Amino acid sequence: MRQFACTIKPKTETITKTVMPEKRIIVLDVFGTPLEGVHVIGSVHNTITDGKGEAIIQSHGSEEITFSHVGKVTEKIAFSQLSNVVILKDAIEDLEEVIISAVKPKKDNLWIWILGLSAGGLYLWSKNKKKQPRTVNL
Repeated sequence: MRQFACTIKPKTETITKTVMPEKRIIVLDVFGTPLEGVHVIGSVHNTITDGKGEAIIQSHGSEEITFSHVGKVTEKIAFSQLSNVVILKDAIEDLEEVIISAVKPKKDNLWIWILGLSAGGLYLWSKNKKKQPRTVNL
């Protein structure tokens, strides 16, 4: 019987954690009111602004950050050029012409047909009904 001896060497790995730069920003409208619910989208980290319009963004440093909100113009800003305050402008679309009219909807006259057919059927039924002789007690 043969015996084997083996030794196990512990594998040593160095795990390096990359620290991504982050910025704390505030998103405002053109009047200086904080915007809640602005979608802040990057390639690594996405977030939404809170009730004070604040968010923390993490990035590798070379990417574009997109700011999107309903009724506002979507902005794309490079992370390296991003300041602490982002202002989103209103998205205004000019409409050529808007016509508002009140038109009375046409109602189906179904109920008139039902009433007419019912009355006609009742008339025919009463006319064709055989008359029973009546007995009279004297």
